[in-house]
Amino acid sequence: MATFPTRKVMLKNGTILTIRVPRMQDARSLVEYINQVSTESDNLSFGEGEAPFTEEMEKQYISSLEVDPHKIMAVGEIDNELMAVSDISASSLPRMRYSGELGLSLKKKYWNIGVGQALLEYLIDWAKTDGNLKKINLHVKESNHAGIHLYKKLGFVEEGRVSRGMFIDGKFFDLVCMGLKL
Repeated sequence: MATFPTRKVMLKNGTILTIRVPRMQDARSLVEYINQVSTESDNLSFGEGEAPFTEEMEKQYISSLEVDPHKIMAVGEIDNELMAVSDISASSLPRMRYSGELGLSLKKKYWNIGVGQALLEYLIDWAKTDGNLKKINLHVKESNHAGIHLYKKLGFVEEGRVSRGMFIDGKFFDLVCMGLKL
């Protein structure tokens, strides 16, 4: 993971969001975070109990990020509470390393105050300085209208759909494929 400077952003409600790359001591907070957000939204690729991460697994992942120049993870904090996570992962294969897959999640109580936009802008800025990445891709659940609106606001365009890409509570949902050329 490339190092990238910590950023502080004033949100719509006047609070200060700190965005930074994760540290090893964040492992426990990341597990707690994943367990919480998994109960708050059906827009994620996992639900409650479906992402059984442990503190040791998170430490291993953070450690792997430190040596992989094709990936970055950013965490968002407000008043020392880890409340958002976003990442870009690109392949190390020469033919595939020019595009990265984006992920974003945040605690529900922080929705609609600018956290998602701030994290995405941070990662887009990193991607533009990376040197290899030429495109960012993502998949978003078709009914996640707020997410789709945010991605379009930042320049992502719809490139297609994956029909029946998600299965939640006995129902299939399409995934909207979006991309941002850098």
